[in-house]
Amino acid sequence: MLNSSLLGDVYPFLWENLGYWNSQVNVSYHNSCEEMVRQHFSLLKKKDKIRILDLACGKGGSIITLTSELRIARLDAMDIQEAFLKIPKQEFEIRKLGDLNFEFEKTISGNSSFPIHFYDSIVCIDSAYHFKNIPDFIKSCKLWLNSTGELVFTTVSKNSDERIGYLDRFLFYFAGISTCSVLENREINQILTTNGFSNIKIQTINEQVLRGFANWVDTIRETQSIYNLFSFDWIKIKATALFCKRLLRQKKFSYVLLYGQRGY
Repeated sequence: MLNSSLLGDVYPFLWENLGYWNSQVNVSYHNSCEEMVRQHFSLLKKKDKIRILDLACGKGGSIITLTSELRIARLDAMDIQEAFLKIPKQEFEIRKLGDLNFEFEKTISGNSSFPIHFYDSIVCIDSAYHFKNIPDFIKSCKLWLNSTGELVFTTVSKNSDERIGYLDRFLFYFAGISTCSVLENREINQILTTNGFSNIKIQTINEQVLRGFANWVDTIRETQSIYNLFSFDWIKIKATALFCKRLLRQKKFSYVLLYGQRGY
């Protein structure tokens, strides 16, 4: 996890994603993370009174954005770290968000108490590659979605069938990315199709995510104190930015936004 306060996020809900960066002036890390969420739900067809599941919700930034910009009938969320889940849950209770139902659960595996064939939408923002493998991730989502449910997620994909090298395997491991989840787009498309998804869309967003994050880290480096520059948190941020640059330079991998809908 990145220390997003070093990236300029001073809001109560510290973000955990790389952000979606555009050419607007005065873009901030916080705004780019909100834009990443918007890019996901902009693909959803149903946006009114929806039942939504947020997988790997982190510290709640995505949840607050979703509830402020969509008409949600029910929102459930999962994350592997229980401490993260306490933050948005407390905020929901403070805000008293009308009749919105919500549950938070400490897991990102398929073993969940959440209802099956229930949700209109599932979003997984900048996290699908942390799952053990993409096929099991998609199968779990299929189980939770209703007959016309929509799935939106982001992940890293391969641009060819070339085997992932040892150095890249090590770097993926350092970044918490399972190499079993790094597949070609055609493979992901086939897995989605096999599991009954159609209207599949795959968008490559390397420039908006990988280059955008790397450029932001270079920009804010000048604002860091000497203490911060030698801290473990900043070294991790810098390593992530360098990894993004490597992915761009190699052109072996892409950062992709995917959409699929059941029953069509």
